[in-house]
Amino acid sequence: MKVLYASGILSKEEFVKLNVFHRRGFSFIVSIFVPLYFFITNDYNFNLNFILLIPFMFIFILLLIIMSKMLFKYSARKQFDSDPLARLERKYTITTTGITEQIIGKSHVDFKWSDVKKSFELDHLFVLYISNRSALLIPKKFFNSAEDISAFKEIANENLRHKIKRKFI
Repeated sequence: MKVLYASGILSKEEFVKLNVFHRRGFSFIVSIFVPLYFFITNDYNFNLNFILLIPFMFIFILLLIIMSKMLFKYSARKQFDSDPLARLERKYTITTTGITEQIIGKSHVDFKWSDVKKSFELDHLFVLYISNRSALLIPKKFFNSAEDISAFKEIANENLRHKIKRKFI
């Protein structure tokens, strides 16, 4: 049985990246429902006023998305700063049976691969969702080498119900 070890301290940037990723659907919803709202409230008239309104609507959507991302990042930074557990060292032991997360001096939790509902690979981070709002974060920097990262992906993809999806944010 292959055993991998990963350890380190979660950075504020990684925590913020997870929160932005977590709320990624908001931008999609805004870009669909704002134009739909303007279309419905305009009574389907494609007159000159409606046509002139289109560029302003796109600017409004863009500003709304930018402001929401800034708000999400600010909220995540405040949450990270107020959580003393977020700044403690974590050690992960990864095997074919599951993942053990140990927060040094605080907790020790064993997760089976079947506990993971969905999983994603971001640029510098693996996100394994245990529930809709709870996730294991394993930054790639926690691994000792690129071979360990590849071995983790291999073990995870063999044991998870759904393969790790690559996401770009």
